[in-house]
Amino acid sequence: MKKSKNKSENTALSVVKNVGETNETGVAVYQPSSEDVFDDISVFSALFNETPEQIKNGIRVFELRRFAGTLGQITVRYEIREKEILRIMKKSLSLGVGEILTSPVYLSGYRKVVNKTEMDGQKVCAVIDFPLGESTLKAKVADVKACEKFGVDGYTVVMPSVFVKNPNEFKKQLKKIKGLTDKNVGVAFSTTELDADDVKSVFRAAEKVGAEAVTLLFGDQTEQEILSTAKAIKENKGKIEVRILGNVRSAEAVAAVKKLGADKVFTPYAVDIAEDLLKRFNIKGIKLN
Repeated sequence: MKKSKNKSENTALSVVKNVGETNETGVAVYQPSSEDVFDDISVFSALFNETPEQIKNGIRVFELRRFAGTLGQITVRYEIREKEILRIMKKSLSLGVGEILTSPVYLSGYRKVVNKTEMDGQKVCAVIDFPLGESTLKAKVADVKACEKFGVDGYTVVMPSVFVKNPNEFKKQLKKIKGLTDKNVGVAFSTTELDADDVKSVFRAAEKVGAEAVTLLFGDQTEQEILSTAKAIKENKGKIEVRILGNVRSAEAVAAVKKLGADKVFTPYAVDIAEDLLKRFNIKGIKLN
């Protein structure tokens, strides 16, 4: 969520690889790579005049930053006060949490925090018609129009599970909503009524209608129940980004869900998970300067 209407560009982070090669003048040539593996710690140690342990700490910071970027903090419960919204915004920014996904009712609070503190740069998106998606298209449209006034960065629109069997209506509603905004629009479905075959149908239907992402909502299910259902992701996932939203409370559970094919994990405990990891590895901060 930005303070002004001007859009800021994302900063790409790459890792140096193939260190030690030289050009005709004898100067070392460094090739940037998107991979996160350092081939030789000693080469980096010599290059940057740091100890191997310092280089290893740098790798840990990079991995923690990347991990935090796949976390999403959700704020959808009732009666969240401005003080808590401020805490979430500050922590998400400092810990590198990738996104805040919030009920439209709290957008005014986030906007107020951004304007008051000038803490822009944190991605704040709205979840529409949470948790079951059973409102009318007219109601969804009204919510999106209202959210646009707050300068949100994107939308996740909850659709009723019956749309799995009715792709034409699914496509009609998503097309209407995408026509209201230039932001990314993803869709979400509650998993309470979906089996493995339905999950496969959701992915295929979402790709066909042009959704940017699919979010599977797990409500109050336990981590073990989430992992059990999430097995269907790896088997049926296509090219579309897949997100899990549920009460995931630990980094280990996040990692387990991601191994099953989820790209991002949204939880009320995202900030707490990221903060715990920094304490566990004795890292002071992971935010880029």
